[in-house]
Amino acid sequence: MFCLHGTVIIRSKSPEALMMNIESLLSRKGREVFYIHPDAPLSECIAKLSDKQVGALLVMDFKRELLGIISERDILRLAYAKQCQICDIPVRQVMTPRQRLLVATPQDSIESVMERMTTNRVRHLPIMEGEKLVGIVSIGDVVKGLLEMAKRENEQMKDYVLGKYN
Repeated sequence: MFCLHGTVIIRSKSPEALMMNIESLLSRKGREVFYIHPDAPLSECIAKLSDKQVGALLVMDFKRELLGIISERDILRLAYAKQCQICDIPVRQVMTPRQRLLVATPQDSIESVMERMTTNRVRHLPIMEGEKLVGIVSIGDVVKGLLEMAKRENEQMKDYVLGKYN
């Protein structure tokens, strides 16, 4: 611990104790992604969402190139708008296409990703390194990461108050 112009600065026991980026979140959560082909029928998409217990699927071609994302909300909005059978409609007609897709990088801070998701009202972000897909995070993953950061900060402040940094 040291002081700078009257401000107490606590040296962390670990470098990432007070900062977490998407890379560290993916390390904890895992990098597995679930995807579907753009020509698959919505019935297959709905089944996969249910089987995998996820809220969104990445849309990828046979070369595993990211083309877009489709979420439960996309399907629900279509069902309401069409008021008809939707099970045979291809995923590509409902997904958010790659051109409009918001993404993050492993280097992005959790705070910046949370802000981007909140501002744009999205719940899932693919994580890209250049053109390579390396994972996906949900708003729940981001909230969990922020809570972990707050807990660590709280513990460090308690340690400081109790004099454990002398």
